[in-house]
Amino acid sequence: MAKEGKGKAEKVEAKTKKRISAGKIILIIILLAVAFLLAKKFLFQPPIAKLLIEQGSVEVKDSIWKTAESGMALKEGQSIRTAAGAKASIIFLDGSAILRLDESTEITLAKIDKKSISASQVAGKTWSKILKVAGLDSYEIETPTAIAAVRGTAFGIEITDKTDISVVEGEVLSSSYKIENGVKKIITSESLGENKASSIEKEASVIESRKLEENDWIGENKLKDEQFIKDKIESLLKKYSLLTGMIKSTQGWSDEQLRQYATDYVKGKYSFKKLSEEGKIPGILIPLIPEELKRY
Repeated sequence: MAKEGKGKAEKVEAKTKKRISAGKIILIIILLAVAFLLAKKFLFQPPIAKLLIEQGSVEVKDSIWKTAESGMALKEGQSIRTAAGAKASIIFLDGSAILRLDESTEITLAKIDKKSISASQVAGKTWSKILKVAGLDSYEIETPTAIAAVRGTAFGIEITDKTDISVVEGEVLSSSYKIENGVKKIITSESLGENKASSIEKEASVIESRKLEENDWIGENKLKDEQFIKDKIESLLKKYSLLTGMIKSTQGWSDEQLRQYATDYVKGKYSFKKLSEEGKIPGILIPLIPEELKRY
């Protein structure tokens, strides 16, 4: 009997050691995850704005115009212009928003930070795509005749003797303005919804919307937006592979489920707040979720 009791005690002790060992492993994994995420946060901060040149000649200006390089970081106050036949994109906030410049286009980055982006477009055509994951409070483009202010949308701007605004997704607040004694004053504003467009002349007193008529340029940018979303999904899955791996293992998610959640998140259909409220993320992992993933 003494031997049996001793054997049982040894088994219990062995199981206890295994549980303690497993607990230590989980703790170590969590601590490593925290260290990894903190290192990424403080040591590997990407620039707020980055220039990508797709084709042709592109220049950037601080005090003088000079040849731009693809991949270069951009800052407030800089101007960017594309030559005839050239195309470029400005990537904001690690791929959460993009401003595409068509040929013969010139813009100036008036303000760029993690919460607010504003640019002045003096010529050409631009296309903006802003994802909810950008976490922006404001995104604004000013032209010689209009101001377009948006959040979470896709729209195009073309400048001729007037400003043409084309909205394919979300909502754009378009305004006309005038300058009095060096002060900008809004004359009138109109909210443009999905598949709406308007043409705003200088100091227009009325802004009329119309049904958007798609063309090749709009169609091309819509296709680019789809790829832009896919790239952002892949970027998030790669960037937070350790965190998503832990969620998968604790919740039993398949790769397909994880990708679907990531897709819905980037498209603004799902949030980490909703996932946690529904119990789809273990409470112990909530502190590990970075602020980038809690923006809405």
